[in-house]
Amino acid sequence: MISIALATYNGSKFLREQLDSILAQSMEDFEVVACDDCSTDETRQILEEYASKDSRFKVFLNKNNLGFKKNFEHILSLCKGEFIAFCDQDDIWEPNHLEILYNNVEDNDCIGANSLIIDENGTSQNKTLLEYWPIHLMPKNEKELFQHELYSNVIQGTASLIRASLINQALPIPENIKYHDYWFALVAGLNEKCKYIGDVVLKYRRHSNNASEYQKFTIWNAIKDLYKFSKDRRGFYQDSLSMLNNLAHQEQLPLDKQKFISDAIEFYTNLSENKNRFSALWFYIKNYNVITFSKKSVWQLFLYRCLGILFFGIKG
Repeated sequence: MISIALATYNGSKFLREQLDSILAQSMEDFEVVACDDCSTDETRQILEEYASKDSRFKVFLNKNNLGFKKNFEHILSLCKGEFIAFCDQDDIWEPNHLEILYNNVEDNDCIGANSLIIDENGTSQNKTLLEYWPIHLMPKNEKELFQHELYSNVIQGTASLIRASLINQALPIPENIKYHDYWFALVAGLNEKCKYIGDVVLKYRRHSNNASEYQKFTIWNAIKDLYKFSKDRRGFYQDSLSMLNNLAHQEQLPLDKQKFISDAIEFYTNLSENKNRFSALWFYIKNYNVITFSKKSVWQLFLYRCLGILFFGIKG
């Protein structure tokens, strides 16, 4: 059985559409474990309505607001399935969402898939999320995927499936970890048990207030973003450092993973402290094939960076 972990909070606007897409799944052996975090709209009533009609729905109501991360941890403790699918309250699953993930997970602890981006009104943007991530070719194996994941997460929580046994390794989620799905993917990757497939398994709703967050990856955008030291960018670097430092303290860490993590920590330290930017730039050039899985050579990239200095004023 697959447990579908659904954390809700004031999600009544799109919740019915998501729940209907779950009921339309080609796989029927699942339970929906929904935990509402003190919503003030009609979210609770909607959940209880669906639970009254289908015994696979298990609804839990928090007495106090826990916040998303703690609410999510609470849901995991209530799941009974061998596998757990993360679920957001405002997306739309494809009918074969669970089937694709389950049939491709093999012996891995975590698998992620692709999603089609839609706007707040449900209109397709004709782009998948993979097209916005800095990755050009998919890694050939789980070891390469782990190396890439240290710099850019492609395991989107709402398009993923984990083995329940991974929970014991990943919980409790450290206090300074901001992205729970990223954390689960990295922990699974330590043992090379994380996998990605390019199949689209859901429609991913991007709202008007955060739609501008994504830009299509190009080498020029990568150059500018690497050296953009805005408040938001610094926050991203520091969040990445927190994630990596916690990962480095996991028990029985393989030696090769220690080296990968140590290199990534040094890279993000140089960026977050806005110093040794030339070292960070050179590291990015040397490891470009790992970070983006591009076929471009190091010297092609060095030429790009030189052009970046000329055209964008980037200094090492």
